[in-house]
Amino acid sequence: MKKILLLTGLALSLCGSPALAQTSPANTAVVRVTEWNGTCTVVVSYGVGKTELLELQSTRGKQGPIVNAEQLQGVFDKLLAAGYVLQGTFSGPSTGTLIFRKP
Repeated sequence: MKKILLLTGLALSLCGSPALAQTSPANTAVVRVTEWNGTCTVVVSYGVGKTELLELQSTRGKQGPIVNAEQLQGVFDKLLAAGYVLQGTFSGPSTGTLIFRKP
């Protein structure tokens, strides 16, 4: 009887819907902003082989941070216009990571 219950449970688990972690990678965008030694780099990845690199101006001086903020605003506006929604953020000493998903 235990074998029948075990086999039935296994069969039911195999027939279920796929796990949420196995969604299409095109539904996720990862944005990494790295500021180090006066430079700022933004990497936007939509999945393997679909990555954009944006080298921003030096963060030194008066205009660098302003221009960088405007360019970051453009990156975020592009993602929001494409239907992505911010899902979470985390950061380290010099890197910030933002996770966007399409609903």
